Amino acid sequence: MDAALSTLDALLDPDPEDTVWSQGRLGLLGSDGAGMEHPVPDAPRYWWLQRQYKPDMACDASAYRGIGKLPDGACEKGKWNADRSGAITVAGYWQPGMTRFPVPEGLRLDGRQDPQNTVSRPYDVVSVPMDDGVWHVTVYCPATLEQSKGSSFASTGIGTRESPCRTVEVTVGGQNPFWLDAQ
Repeated sequence: MDAALSTLDALLDPDPEDTVWSQGRLGLLGSDGAGMEHPVPDAPRYWWLQRQYKPDMACDASAYRGIGKLPDGACEKGKWNADRSGAITVAGYWQPGMTRFPVPEGLRLDGRQDPQNTVSRPYDVVSVPMDDGVWHVTVYCPATLEQSKGSSFASTGIGTRESPCRTVEVTVGGQNPFWLDAQ
């Protein structure tokens, strides 16, 4: 979650001069597990500065698209009534057939195993309710694959100093992330 929130802080930061902010925006995202890069949305700076965090948006099921789990009882009559930061959620698990994460070149797996069960592990999605819809910030943590070799756990979000987690995509206002099938 730290990598995702740092990226959003940089996008929404009103302090840097325009040229510094613009150059920094281009360097916010890293490549995903297959080495592919996804562009930062190209909205003008004034648009980013107008965005507001809106926990109530998490209560709108059509905007939320079911990514992430909200605390029980957090929404009542379409209003967020829990801790404000609790509306920011992390989804670190994927149902079979729902994703199409890129398979890194050279990855060797048993032919009887769905590669998505392995390549999805290093990805987390941080869902942030904003005034224009829920933003999905996809984070890739490559150390998860290294940690899980020879281990039976299916944990996500493991970052190390040598292999830190990095944001690979930010989708805004209900756009589908690159890895979600349009079913």
